[in-house]
Amino acid sequence: MFVMPLPYARSFAEQYLYMELHPCQCGESLITAKSHALLQAEQGLADQHTGICTGCGRNRRFVFRVPGLAPQHSDRYGGPEPSQIVDAGEWRLISLAYMGELDNVRDRPDQLREVLQVALAAYQEMLKFIPPGQQEMPESAFFTERGRQIKVGEPPMSFTRSFLEAMIDAARGELAAIR
Repeated sequence: MFVMPLPYARSFAEQYLYMELHPCQCGESLITAKSHALLQAEQGLADQHTGICTGCGRNRRFVFRVPGLAPQHSDRYGGPEPSQIVDAGEWRLISLAYMGELDNVRDRPDQLREVLQVALAAYQEMLKFIPPGQQEMPESAFFTERGRQIKVGEPPMSFTRSFLEAMIDAARGELAAIR
């Protein structure tokens, strides 16, 4: 019997991000009538999310292998290891989307803080794909079709340690300025 490996998610936040990045066939990401269950799967503990697509009414189901009960991470999306379900290109997409919102929320400190925190987390997640002592992100960091497409469309420096560290410092500086 072949068992499809479950995607490994480090946190609930990463699970919800993954679900948002994987819309229904109709293109809608929102799900209503959501339910969540912790399951014992062949591969260990798993979180199951089910719901109904708000666009077309299809049933949606996501199951993630998880590290254990209520994992505690210092990072927004997971621990020190890189994501296994959201690749570096997708994190770049998230950073661009949130940085693009900055001008729209500059006069609303709470929203500005949230936008900066998500952008900061995306840059930190990208950085996790670069091995210690190296400057550039390996090709293995781009394991989704979307991620590979984003990589091709972005300047190569966007995936370097120096660029990411500069963006992290800039986001932290902006966050400190609104506190």
